[in-house]
Amino acid sequence: MRIAIIGCGSMGLRHSVALAELRKRGLTDFELVAVCDIDESRASELAFHSEKIGHQSVAAQSSYERILDDHSIDAVSVVLPTWLHHIVGCEALLAGKHTIIEKPLAISPAASSMLRKAAERSNRVLAVAENYRRIPSNRAFRSLVGQRKCGTPLSMFVQRVASPDESYKVGDRIVKGASWYREPAKAGSYHVFELGAHEIDLQQFWFGPIVSVTGTERTIDGVHNRTLIQMQFASGMLSQVAFVDSTTKVEFTRRRFTGTQGMAFSRCWHAWQDGELFVDGVTTPLEEMTESYLRSAIAENEARFLPDGSFEPVPFSDPTNPLTYGVGAAYADFAAAIQRPRNPEIGIDEGSDVVAVGDAILTSIAEQRTVSIDRNARDTRDGKVGR
Repeated sequence: MRIAIIGCGSMGLRHSVALAELRKRGLTDFELVAVCDIDESRASELAFHSEKIGHQSVAAQSSYERILDDHSIDAVSVVLPTWLHHIVGCEALLAGKHTIIEKPLAISPAASSMLRKAAERSNRVLAVAENYRRIPSNRAFRSLVGQRKCGTPLSMFVQRVASPDESYKVGDRIVKGASWYREPAKAGSYHVFELGAHEIDLQQFWFGPIVSVTGTERTIDGVHNRTLIQMQFASGMLSQVAFVDSTTKVEFTRRRFTGTQGMAFSRCWHAWQDGELFVDGVTTPLEEMTESYLRSAIAENEARFLPDGSFEPVPFSDPTNPLTYGVGAAYADFAAAIQRPRNPEIGIDEGSDVVAVGDAILTSIAEQRTVSIDRNARDTRDGKVGR
C-alpha cells in the first residue's frame, strides 16, 4: 500500500524512520511515496532524508490536497499539530484514504465526533498512532496486573519533570520539541493532551476505565506549568499524575504502582524499566518481567499486537529506535486492520475515550471540581462533515 506522511516535523521524521525500519525487516505492507508540509523546505528535507534511510522515491509536497487527490495513494499518516487532526483527518477519510493520526486523536470531543462520522461514512480504517502501550514492557505490566501477581491494584503515582523545549534524538538526527506545544489553541494542553494522552491510554490499558478526574494547574513566571491530576477507576483504584515543566536538560521521572500483595517502581516515563518489582518479599529487576513476557506471550495471544519484525524483542525501550518505542508496531497494526479487515487496536473508540478523559481534566482545572466521565453521551456539537 502506498502511504504519505502529512506533517514533516519531529514526529513526521519518527514515522518515516519507523516505516524504513519495518521494510528492512521484511514488513513491506507500506511504501512511503510522499511527504507533505506547508513549509516546502521542511518537506524537501524529510523527502531527502527518507530516501537516504532506505525509502525508494519520496515526493515532497506543500499541499495536502494534492496528496488527497492522488488516487494512487492508499493511506495517509497525519502528524500535524493537534488542532488540525480532525480537519485533515476528516478530509483524508472522505477522500478514500485509510488514515492513521498521531496521538491524541483530536483536540476536543466534538472534533473526535467529526472523525467518527467521517470514518463511518467513508468505510475506511481510522487508527491512532499511540505508541506507548505497544512497548513490550508496558504489555508485560498489563499481563502482570491481569494475573494479579501484585494482588488487587490500589494506587499509582507518577511524577514527570521535563521541558517541552527539549531537543531529542530520532534515528541519527537531533530534533527539537514542537513550538506549538505551549499554545493551548493548537495543543489543547501540553500536559493534559500531549503528555497526558499517553498516560490516560496506558493507565486505562492497565487498569480499566477511568470514571472521574480532578485536576489542578499552576504557572510560575508565565512559563513553568505544574499540573496535578487525580484519576479514579471503575475498580476503585486511584492514580495521581504530576507534570512539571523544567528548563532544558532537566528531566526526572518516578513511577510507583502498589497492589495488595506487591509493588513496582520505575525511573522511566514511557516504559517499565530501570526499576524493580516487589512480589512476595522478592525483589527482581523490571527487565526480568519483560523478558519473561517476551518468552511466553508473543507466540500466543499477543502475536497480533507485536508481530515479528515490528519490534525489537529486548527489555529496554529507546525513544531513538522506533522499533523499541512502539511506532513500528503501531504501523503493523494499522496495516493488518486494513488488510484483514478488522478494527485497529487503538481506533476511534479508544482514541475518543482518551480525548474525553483529557477534556474532563481540563474542565476540572477550569471549574475547580471533580468531573465524571460520561461514556453514554456523544458530543454532537460538530455540525456537518464534508469535503
